[in-house]
Amino acid sequence: FYYDIAHGKDLRQVKAERQHKSVGSETTFRDNLSEDAPLLAQIYEQNADAFSQLQKKQLIAYTITLKVKYADFTQITRSHTLSTSFTSAESAHYWLDKLFTDIARTLPIRLVGVTYSSLAPASQSLPQLNLFDF
Repeated sequence: FYYDIAHGKDLRQVKAERQHKSVGSETTFRDNLSEDAPLLAQIYEQNADAFSQLQKKQLIAYTITLKVKYADFTQITRSHTLSTSFTSAESAHYWLDKLFTDIARTLPIRLVGVTYSSLAPASQSLPQLNLFDF
């Protein structure tokens, strides 16, 4: 057995399943950006992509992280954790705006990314009730 393993011969089934610890999306700009409007638009786009991945994987998330890389390649991240899960991509916009405001923008930005973490199966989520549901 060990002789075969040492020579790369192993007929056992590969188990490639693993739990996701985070789901995210990021993009690098062709030209570094300094203006808030296009940066926020791209952050929202990355957020929509990341949230879509969450839904496809049937997961919910409690933490959102904003990643920013500057023109000099320094990188910072800012996160926020909720007591309830994010219910939609739009429900994260308030927190992304807040995290973006907290980031120093002394240099142009070359990359932005949004990551969801503190994941759980969507089946563990309780549905959000509407205020007017009786």
